[in-house]
Amino acid sequence: MKSFGFVITEHEGHLNSTLSLARMLTARGHRVCYLESSDGVGEFVRRQGFSSVAAPFLRDAPRQPPPKGLGPIARLRHVRQAGRERMRSLEDIPGQVETLLGQFRPDLLVFDPFILWHYIPFWRHRIPAVVLSTKPLLDEDPLVPPYTSDVIPGPSTARRLAVRLAWWRTRAEYRRYRLSARLSRLVTGHGTMKEVEQLARQAGFPLEQEWATRPLAFDFALRSVPEVVLHSRAYDFPRERPLRSNVHYVGPCVDQTRKESDFDWSTLELRPRLLLCSLGTVRQGRDAVGIAFLRRVIETFKDAPDFSLIVSAGDAQLAEQLQPPGVRHVRVVRSVPQLQVLQRCTAMITHGGSSSVKECILSGVPMLVYPLRADQPGHSARVVYHGLGLRGSVKDDDSATIRANVERLLADPHIPQRLATMRSRFLEDAEAPVRCLESYAGLR
Repeated sequence: MKSFGFVITEHEGHLNSTLSLARMLTARGHRVCYLESSDGVGEFVRRQGFSSVAAPFLRDAPRQPPPKGLGPIARLRHVRQAGRERMRSLEDIPGQVETLLGQFRPDLLVFDPFILWHYIPFWRHRIPAVVLSTKPLLDEDPLVPPYTSDVIPGPSTARRLAVRLAWWRTRAEYRRYRLSARLSRLVTGHGTMKEVEQLARQAGFPLEQEWATRPLAFDFALRSVPEVVLHSRAYDFPRERPLRSNVHYVGPCVDQTRKESDFDWSTLELRPRLLLCSLGTVRQGRDAVGIAFLRRVIETFKDAPDFSLIVSAGDAQLAEQLQPPGVRHVRVVRSVPQLQVLQRCTAMITHGGSSSVKECILSGVPMLVYPLRADQPGHSARVVYHGLGLRGSVKDDDSATIRANVERLLADPHIPQRLATMRSRFLEDAEAPVRCLESYAGLR
């Protein structure tokens, strides 16, 4: 028996992506424990039947804004003092890690890429780690654009040029980010990379050799940490270059048995076609573009005689504001038990988040993708490339266009066939994920 420690952010989509792995490991007799990066993580995983252990050093330090009324110099002093206090707090992390390892010592740490830099304090204890990629693989390739791009590749010269330009834009944006981060660090005396450098010094970690610079700030990578991609290779674009030896596609890893609250179907008037609309679990309720889009979707279908609509607003107050009075075939809620609702859906209007796309494929639900940010444009490109759905513009599509897109989606007889084919590829090797993790934990 081996012990596995999952170090995952509080984002529900990221946590959901680990549940299938965790259940497979426990079914094979292994121990699984989640390290709490927030209070929400512990509550979530315990509800799913797993244990957790406090790891306060994983939590973002609360940022106290400068008091109102301060002048520019006083505000800068406040920010620099807060930065110094944050750097001093990092000195306690090695001791906190040792305390944690006295409670639970894993044979393998399984990291979310958003917080992979927290692996550095564990490195000195010689605990191996892998990083789970809930996104498409970012490795540069002449045929594959970065996953932040909506470019659909192809073999033509024009398509290859479009891919090259997408990478150029991504690298240019990253250079601007790095310059901004350096200027901010110069002015404030603080920054994320300064924290990473201090943790590396404390642990004797060879950061210069290990840091695999990638042209996206939030996709941190270390060269010696294997990358486990939670997608089927069949879902990605064809590549020209061979993969790194420590990259593994292990399939979708969707836990279709996860515990969800029941949806109250009595509150919804069901009509012949049911649509689910959700823009994910990150920044919901705080995104003006997304909120405006949800309003247009509701306006599109509140008078449609043959459609019912469920909208996941991500925020209870927003859901109450968006609910059209007296319209029983439209239901706006804070969140939905998505796996349960997809079983009844005719189609999903989605932001193209990784979890939603995989769950639609496994449920055979056609997708109309309206990407917002991060890896969502890349997922929208893959959905269109493989013929699993259509995509639109979250900023530009009006109600008439949204309705026309839905009708076109449902009229295409090939989409259900392609979804079934991709689903079969998803389910080809159900044991691949757990075998991969076992091998890095020392089981051969």
